[in-house]
Amino acid sequence: MVQRTRLSDFNFHLPPELLAEHPAPTRDGSRLMVIHRESGRIEHRSFPDIQSYFGAGDCLVLNNTQVVPARMEVRKNRMDGALIELLLIEEVAGEPHTWNVLLDPLKKLRLGHRLVFGNNELKAEIVAEAGERERHIRFFFEGSSDELRGQLYQLGCT
Repeated sequence: MVQRTRLSDFNFHLPPELLAEHPAPTRDGSRLMVIHRESGRIEHRSFPDIQSYFGAGDCLVLNNTQVVPARMEVRKNRMDGALIELLLIEEVAGEPHTWNVLLDPLKKLRLGHRLVFGNNELKAEIVAEAGERERHIRFFFEGSSDELRGQLYQLGCT
């Protein structure tokens, strides 16, 4: 039996005090989590200790990605329409202003239905099915894709 992925499957509690919104005042004050391959043991250290874990020929890969504020609440058809939870997955290649999204609940949403974002700041239309729980939506937006992405990120949360 195939199990459906629901948007609510991604909900979890993260205490605000554990969310690293800003870097440590000094880089050497940053914490370092070490997972020992052989035993799986987890050790908490300070970042300056990182050099003791490298040997000749080792490589350090840096990750400078950011969490995308991809989760948002939208309304169906108009400002007083049904509340829908939406998760941006990715832009659809070759389709301007079109995104692949997860919608919840999906039951009463059909191709052609319109979605309203924020305080009527953005509108989109469901234009295609993209899987069991995924849909493509096209935004009614006059600016560039970068400008649309910026507006979506302002409306979304992590």
